[in-house]
Amino acid sequence: MKILGIDTSGQSCSVAVTENLKLLGETRIVRKNAHSEILVIEVQNLLEKLKLKLSQFELIALTIGPGSFTGLRIGLSVAKGLAFAKDLKIIGVPTDLALAYGIFAQEKISVALDAFQGQIYFSEFSKKAELEFLPERKSEIQIFTPEDFPKLTENSILIGDALKKFKLQDSSENFQTLPEEFSLVSALSVARIGFLKAQKNEFDDLDTLSPLYIKGFKGVHG
Repeated sequence: MKILGIDTSGQSCSVAVTENLKLLGETRIVRKNAHSEILVIEVQNLLEKLKLKLSQFELIALTIGPGSFTGLRIGLSVAKGLAFAKDLKIIGVPTDLALAYGIFAQEKISVALDAFQGQIYFSEFSKKAELEFLPERKSEIQIFTPEDFPKLTENSILIGDALKKFKLQDSSENFQTLPEEFSLVSALSVARIGFLKAQKNEFDDLDTLSPLYIKGFKGVHG
């Protein structure tokens, strides 16, 4: 199964192509508020580089949030347009799940995402190291301020763009942190999650799939 993975949830725009779980190609552009200008171009360039046509694909997987309001809307619009044009299946992937999946270790993973207006989206997962297993969600996404951010009482890996912005590494000694690139969502992880969900027939409806907004538009910028 060939899968097109797309992430537009943050400042970067990432596109990947996989054959089942195998990476065929990936590209990432980091440019603020440029998703509308570059997403379609990056998809076209990657397919040309791999000498593939969209008609050879079966599935598009994309991040649906939480994240940048504008980025998520653009990503969803492009993905739906491509899926409709070529009659492809579509699967939406929560941003925090994609981040947790990208950590190749059997660990407890905590994800802290910038919710804007001085707030943080927080969720927890347990994870096996193997690619064939999705992280198990241990908590739904909650909203905290930096002041009431929960103390992590067990050894855990903390990732996400809120880590650096709010200096969360200073709030506890109970967790590990990783280099900043592990807090960037990878379209490769999105595509692989799409494949695993497709094996369980967990497809989304093209007409009703929408961004995952934990808060309303007022609190989600970018």
